Amino acid sequence: MAVLYINAARLKRETALGSAVDEDLIQPYINIAQDRYILPNLGQKLDDTIKVKIADGTITHVDNAAYKTLLDDYIIPALVQFAFVEVAYVM
Repeated sequence: MAVLYINAARLKRETALGSAVDEDLIQPYINIAQDRYILPNLGQKLDDTIKVKIADGTITHVDNAAYKTLLDDYIIPALVQFAFVEVAYVM
């Protein structure tokens, strides 16, 4: 499943990359960071569950508040930093 927790625009907005970097160049490194750092910590089952909830638009439902909190407060901030490291390394 090709669901990413963040997009290139968010990565550029929340790091020192700025708007000069092409989003098409950033996207693969977000995917690499997500697979390298986030997936091993969440485990495949939890990762798949969150991705399904994002893909079908149910992540914001009241029943999924714990998943939404995990995503917003922990996964996304960590992934922004991990992806920035991956992008900065090749730049």
